[in-house]
Order: sequence, then C-alpha cells, then structure tokens
Amino acid sequence: MTDSHNPALKTGAQYESAPNANEHIAAIHERTKCPLVTGMLSSHPDSLTPYAETLASKPGATSQLYESSRAALAKCYNSRAALETILFNHSRQRAIPRTRDGRIIESFMDPASVEPCRAQMTKAANDAAVVLDGALAKAADTVTKLEGAIDAHFKPQSDPVSISLSAEVRQMVRQMPATGTESNPANRLTYVQQAIQNGESLIAHAVLSVSPALSGLSAPQHAILKAMAVEKFMGTELQTLKAAQAMQTHLGNAAQELGLKFKQLLPNELPARPDVVQRRLPISSGAGAPTR
Repeated sequence: MTDSHNPALKTGAQYESAPNANEHIAAIHERTKCPLVTGMLSSHPDSLTPYAETLASKPGATSQLYESSRAALAKCYNSRAALETILFNHSRQRAIPRTRDGRIIESFMDPASVEPCRAQMTKAANDAAVVLDGALAKAADTVTKLEGAIDAHFKPQSDPVSISLSAEVRQMVRQMPATGTESNPANRLTYVQQAIQNGESLIAHAVLSVSPALSGLSAPQHAILKAMAVEKFMGTELQTLKAAQAMQTHLGNAAQELGLKFKQLLPNELPARPDVVQRRLPISSGAGAPTR
C-alpha cells in the first residue's frame, strides 16, 4: 500500500519558500524544502525562516549552520511521516460490528510483520538522529565561537597607553558614591550606564575588562553593565548568537518529538495476544469501513 492511501499522511502542496531578494537564502530554501503534512506543522524546516536574514544573508559559517539545521529538520520531519507510513504498510484493517460507541476500524498486525516493521522504523529514526546530531554539533560549535568573540571584545588591552587610561577611568568610577542621593542621584552604576548609552566605549571597556571590584562595583552590577555594553557595541554579534541558539532549540525539540513519535508507534516486541498486535481507531457512527 502506498503513502497516498494512508489517511494519516495527507500532504498539501509541495513546500515552496517565500520569494526572497537574497539569492543565497532562496537557494538554501530550495535545497531544503519538503512537503507539509497535515497535522504535523511543528518542526518543519520553514520554522527557521525568521532567522534566515541574520544567519544566511551571505556565505559563511552561520550560513552553513542555517542550511544544516534546515536539512536536519527536513530529515526529521520526513522521518516522522515515514514512521506512520511504515506502520500503516505493515498493518491490516478490518471492520468491527457496531458497538455502543459506533462502528470502529480495527488495525492489526500479523506476528510475522512485527520484526520487519520494527526494523524499518528503527532505521528511519536512527538515520534522522545521525543528521540531527551532526546539526546539533555544528550549532554548539557556532554558539561557542560566537560567545568567544563577544567575550574577546572585553579582554584587557595590552598597550601601555590603553592600560594607563583604563586605570584612570576605573579610579574615577571608584571614587564616585556607591549610591546616589536626592540632591545628587549620580553614582557608579548610573554613570557607567549613561556612558554606555552614549556610546563611550573607552569607559565601558575600562570597567568591564577587569574585575568589578577595581571599579567599586558588585558582580550583579557588573553583569548588568556588560549586558548593556554587548547590546550597544556588539548588537549584530548578539543577534547572530541568539539566532544560533534558536537553531539549537529547534533541533533539540525536533529530536525529542521524533523520539516520542518513535516510542508511540513502535509495535510491541512481544504482543499481548499470541496471534496479532492490535491498534483500534474509532470512526464516526454509520460511516463505511475501509477494507483491505
């Protein structure tokens, strides 16, 4: 029996990416398109499209991450559909007489079909898992490198002039009051916050490249200021990092969904009845029962 006869796998039109002015992104979408299956909207590769401009506007490491993530989701998505098809093709259906709940269809499996079905389903799931693992490894590597690039921006400078200027800035900040007053609300934290907002990278780097104690700040205050500085001075890098982290999340969710689907559909190795493995699916009362 072919996939087209499986009521669980009614497909819509072939997925076609929305027109994109960026030819590089459009080419990636073309290479990683897959059918959209009714009732299986989650984990489709198109769910990554909002991150296309950030990660794949031009060739490079993040573009490779975007394409590998889409390809992995497509593989996982198709594998989830394949699990339904494998189970359906190894099963047989028959009508059950009318009951109090109406007519039902009994789906059952001959004992000789159990192991071949399990083997095919296991292979489909494992093949997808290998691709997902590769994409997750690439995502983790990309995230680590992006985090390293952001951290490197705030490393202490080594030239004598910068060292001297940074020390003077920290001394000035340390001499400010820790908390402001009604008459003079300025304090260490608000001064550095204002400097960051004004784009004064020298002050931000002098304070954030060393221990917070050298500027008279607490660790929580230092963390707040660094988050502000990253947003201000490395906004593009931060946006790229968040998009790469989103790839990790989508891939991890897809792997979990595939595992749950596999566990849900895999026939029992030792059936409860000696002659058949059964799955029952209720249908509307009075409807005709398809037979094989």
